[in-house]
Amino acid sequence: MSNPITYLKKVIPLLFAVVLLLSFPRCAPAAADNSAVLADFLTMSKPARLKDLVPGGTRYGYRWMSDPSNVGLRNSMILTSLYNEFVKLAEEAYAYNGTYTTAEGDGYSTLREIDIKRLGLTVDVTDGEIDDMGINSNLSLYLMDMAFNSFRFDNPQYYMINWFNYSSRHHEDGRSGTINYITPTLYTEYAAPETRRAINKRVEEEYGKYEALVKNVDSDYDKIRLVHDRMAARWDYSYIQTKGEFIINDSVPAHNILGVMDLEAEGPVCGAFANSFGYILHRLGVMNVIYISGEILDNGESIGTHAWNLVEVDGKYYHTDVTWDNKENTDPNSAHYDKNNSSNILGHEYFLIGTGSEYFENSMSCPTQSPIIMFISVFCPFKTSACMMGLHIDS
Repeated sequence: MSNPITYLKKVIPLLFAVVLLLSFPRCAPAAADNSAVLADFLTMSKPARLKDLVPGGTRYGYRWMSDPSNVGLRNSMILTSLYNEFVKLAEEAYAYNGTYTTAEGDGYSTLREIDIKRLGLTVDVTDGEIDDMGINSNLSLYLMDMAFNSFRFDNPQYYMINWFNYSSRHHEDGRSGTINYITPTLYTEYAAPETRRAINKRVEEEYGKYEALVKNVDSDYDKIRLVHDRMAARWDYSYIQTKGEFIINDSVPAHNILGVMDLEAEGPVCGAFANSFGYILHRLGVMNVIYISGEILDNGESIGTHAWNLVEVDGKYYHTDVTWDNKENTDPNSAHYDKNNSSNILGHEYFLIGTGSEYFENSMSCPTQSPIIMFISVFCPFKTSACMMGLHIDS
């Protein structure tokens, strides 16, 4: 028999840790324990079939959130239900034939409200500021952000969707309140139905060129290669000229699929390359093309943000960066800058690179982990990762 003192030294700290953990607040606010609430969740968390939606999306983020082993059963139901609400609103916006109104001074139009109280989410406000000291407020905010980012990364086809606003109800003191609703927003640029119809027509025409390119191609690898090569050769990183100088194009289309898919837009930056790469391949049947948002490192120091993709081929994931595989002279102030992309030079240095490569970090186990950096707290010991976040090493 082992020494009793040694045994107690091992057991007592463990018991103390268990008691301490049980004393912490629960990660999510408790819902009423009745069949009506459960049935409500089950109905809301059931996803629409991809074939019934506007084409171009995937289910990567949704699948991760729907697994209770990643975030817990209750949070899984909240996340998937909220994700589905975003999808429904996006589908409505895509099909809407009317004009969305925009409040004076706002750069967006509002869509239908989502009742987050119905989902058991609690966010407190004081003097117009979110109470970031409360664990429930913090967790609710992170769950909402996570559901929206997963929806957005999964569904680049809904280019018109912007973000969401909070709607609060004030308490009797006039200072504090509770956020009961969130309202997704739409970019003002796409408020008019004739604008959306014209854009959608141009997107379909451009997609048709990629579809024709792979008409007789069966393998995912060949489809990925052909799409990568056409996109890298067709487009340069977009700059606009202002007061005699070139600056990075920061327009809305430069970051969504329209930078690549709408020939009347001013061209793409990395976000449009990454979104469009996923959008096209999803429609061509290559379903796990994941949008990565991260940072560029130079000698260990961040020198800017960047976007690229993780792509599944034969059950394994590889990094692909269409932006950096364009080998034109991308310095717009250089005498050799190829503004019209006439030389169509491309490379494959960043094409299907293994997750352990010298160019990429912090995405080693991406396919099995979180679609965004999750809320890190001793109160909520979720599995955390940088799955949709990464580091791109500037060589």
